[in-house]
Amino acid sequence: MRVKLTGYVRHNGARYAPGSILSLPERDGQRLVRLHVAVELPEAPMPLTPQQQSAESSPKSPDPPAPPAAKEGPEFVAALTPDEVADALEYVQDPDFVRRVIEIEQAKPEPRAEVIEVAQRRLAALAGGE
Repeated sequence: MRVKLTGYVRHNGARYAPGSILSLPERDGQRLVRLHVAVELPEAPMPLTPQQQSAESSPKSPDPPAPPAAKEGPEFVAALTPDEVADALEYVQDPDFVRRVIEIEQAKPEPRAEVIEVAQRRLAALAGGE
């Protein structure tokens, strides 16, 4: 039986803090639950057999990345930090979108070279067929 402790418990000479998860014989676990110092947890799933593991690790076609949401248009992306721009553009497949981010950044009174550089790298990757 698996239990999660809700109070401090001393079991078989060891002390356990609240939140600890213990696997105990049924009788011991029921005693702790009756004393209101533990709650019963569902049993842990059985380990997978080698056949099940190979079936689960078989290659699956990955879902295509989602396009940026409407609130994440080029204007939104151009307002992000350089690291955030890199993360956002990683999933963009439209070169026109990336070009628009570059145009918006260049039109700013103080364009950020890092953002332009990140966008140009993504544009080059798209042109290269990545």
